[in-house]
Formats: sequence, C-alpha cells, structure tokens
Amino acid sequence: MLKRNYQAAKEMTRNLLEIEVGYINTNHPDFIGGIDMLIEMADSQKEPEEKAAPPSNFEELRNIMLEKLQNTLEKKEEKKELTIKE
Repeated sequence: MLKRNYQAAKEMTRNLLEIEVGYINTNHPDFIGGIDMLIEMADSQKEPEEKAAPPSNFEELRNIMLEKLQNTLEKKEEKKELTIKE
C-alpha cells in the first residue's frame, strides 16, 4: 500500500510546498502593497494639516485618489494657462 501511494503522496506534498512558497503574506508588517501602498502615497502627498485617519474602505480610498488626481490636473492646467499668457 505504501509503495502504491508513494508517488501520489510525493506529488501532493510538492504541490503543498509550492503553494506555501508562492504565498505572499500581506499581513506581515514589512509588506507594503495594494491598498496600504495607496494610502501611504496619499498620506505622503497631503499637507501636514490635512492628515486624517486612513480610509476605512475602498470607496473612500478611491475618492481620495480621484480628488488628488483632479487637483493635480487642475494645477497643471493653471500652469499651462499661465505659460500661454506669458
């Protein structure tokens, strides 16, 4: 029985090890990615008096990032208009 199931057990063990090796622990304190990275980027670009609690869900984060993008685009437009006037 052991000889008969050896190959299947060996393959299943190999698959489990590959899964473990491929797993990225996103809860590890050194891991910065996904939503945490976006929150950190948004916070680092805010003025000190603007800093607030991190968004509690994806929708809030999305709104913050869209607002930041809109502000950046508006500033670029203003600079472009000033350059044209000069």
